[in-house]
Amino acid sequence: MDASDIWLIIAGSVMLLIAAVLEAFCEFGRQAVPEYRPEVFGTQTGVLFWIGWITLFLIACMMLFFAHPIAGFAAVVVFWLLLPLWLVPMMRKRMLPPWDIVKDELESQGYTEDNYISGDWWRKKKDKKS
Repeated sequence: MDASDIWLIIAGSVMLLIAAVLEAFCEFGRQAVPEYRPEVFGTQTGVLFWIGWITLFLIACMMLFFAHPIAGFAAVVVFWLLLPLWLVPMMRKRMLPPWDIVKDELESQGYTEDNYISGDWWRKKKDKKS
């Protein structure tokens, strides 16, 4: 492994992390009810975020694969399995309104300040097709 491979791994890892943050943001926007959905997803910028994370993910994986094939495969595993465990709760905490704002609505549903972030009250309801 030479210096160019190390730079490919560093650049690919940074791009992969940026892609994961964008993907977590887009996933929150896709799942959230309209009142908690970021307004950017109603514009063309939201589409650019979707295109951006996919493009960054593909470029990062190719860079890591060219540096070392195992690094490319590891990037896919890290992106889909490990980074969501770390980023999704952090994104949800940042995107949901503070407890003081939703307290009246959520206390009747059994939520507290400690567990309202982990609940699914902010998600769209799934359609039942029968």
